[in-house]
Amino acid sequence: MNVDKSPHNPVQETVSLLETMRSYVQDDAELMWTSYQSAAEVRQELDACITGIQKLDSSSIERAASFFIPAGDFQNMALDSGWGDVFLIFAERYDKLYAELKALAKG
Repeated sequence: MNVDKSPHNPVQETVSLLETMRSYVQDDAELMWTSYQSAAEVRQELDACITGIQKLDSSSIERAASFFIPAGDFQNMALDSGWGDVFLIFAERYDKLYAELKALAKG
């Protein structure tokens, strides 16, 4: 048994994922093909989802899921800002956490 390994916590993993993604959203992010007007607006939306997910709010879980839709605002921003490959890793990870978050929210 590995005592150093923390137990699986989908809420904390999702929060960490969104916080990491937030760190990629720089002030000079390319937003031309998105509905956002500024990087600050993107970060505020991420912050709101993080807060909601910590409370297992279903609408925040769904809103965060929308960040990862193919050819959506976040993927367009990531591709145009040079971190498209990393975005795909984030999307794959969120897809795996999504079902667990939904189950916990129904709790």
